[in-house]
Amino acid sequence: MKTRFKDRNGEIIYTGDIVSVEQYPDKYVGGSYSYAGIIEERNGRIYAVYYDIGEEEALPLSMFPKAGRLILDERGRYEYWKTAFLGGEPPEELYKREIYSKV
Repeated sequence: MKTRFKDRNGEIIYTGDIVSVEQYPDKYVGGSYSYAGIIEERNGRIYAVYYDIGEEEALPLSMFPKAGRLILDERGRYEYWKTAFLGGEPPEELYKREIYSKV
């Protein structure tokens, strides 16, 4: 599903995209958020969801400025899923943007 958000390169962000987000791009601010997360829609809002083993944290994508969002390329998505699945193969239907952006 297409969202109303764009990344720093002007590309439209879709649900299912894996996006690197930074709360304060290009500067260090202690306690700020910076992670790679999956874009999900929950109750009509768009979130960048951080997943770790047994943990998740969903933050609204709107709290990250456009300059602090970057959609990961195919290699980055593959590496993200490989890490998330601890070395296993990622589910192709979830890491290939070309597939889920056409839904």
